[in-house]
Amino acid sequence: MKTLTIQVEESLYDALLEILENLPKHKIKIQETTNGNNLDFEQAMDYGLDKIQELYKRLS
Repeated sequence: MKTLTIQVEESLYDALLEILENLPKHKIKIQETTNGNNLDFEQAMDYGLDKIQELYKRLS
């Protein structure tokens, strides 16, 4: 399989998704992402900072 990443205006999103969902399910995989990836980064950063804080507590 090949991967194709596209950005679509919100006004066209539903129409495009409907077209894609009519394709054979065994030949495609739809993975939706949003621009809200900052939350994932912030969660990862908070986790990392918590672990660093724990490390400094152990070392002191």
